[in-house]
Amino acid sequence: MALTTEQQILIEQKVTNYGKSTLLAYLLWFFLAGWGVHRFYLGHIKSALAMMTLTLINSIFLVIPFMIQLFKLSACMERYPRSYDRMCGGLDNLFGGLMFVGAAAAIAIAIWFIVDAFLIPGMVRRKNDELRQRLSAEMTATSAIPAAPTAPANMGNGTQTLPM
Repeated sequence: MALTTEQQILIEQKVTNYGKSTLLAYLLWFFLAGWGVHRFYLGHIKSALAMMTLTLINSIFLVIPFMIQLFKLSACMERYPRSYDRMCGGLDNLFGGLMFVGAAAAIAIAIWFIVDAFLIPGMVRRKNDELRQRLSAEMTATSAIPAAPTAPANMGNGTQTLPM
């Protein structure tokens, strides 16, 4: 059964009110992209968790070793200004390897960030189309249900007539 114009207008109004916003998706993408919040918002849970994992790997293996290296460098330069390599160079290989893993995660996040800039409009459109389809199916299902029979009319003298 085809929907009436009024039903179609009602569906579009509900999609406008309850659908996903491209502007909000872009704001979440811009400010919280590494954490995948825009993907959570658009219902892409698995890829959002993957982005979050990459960001955690980046933080653990790039940012933290980098900060340790900075503090270690300044402390060793103070204590051993002439023999830094001999006295303080032992952990450089370990931190260098960890930082390589973190840098690889950072590059993956950066590429994903750029790609998502182009994917967001399609993701929003798909999500709103899903909502529109669901609302149309609900509207069609409720219009296909026959109207309930009316109550018997009271004739005023205590007798009732039944509808035919």
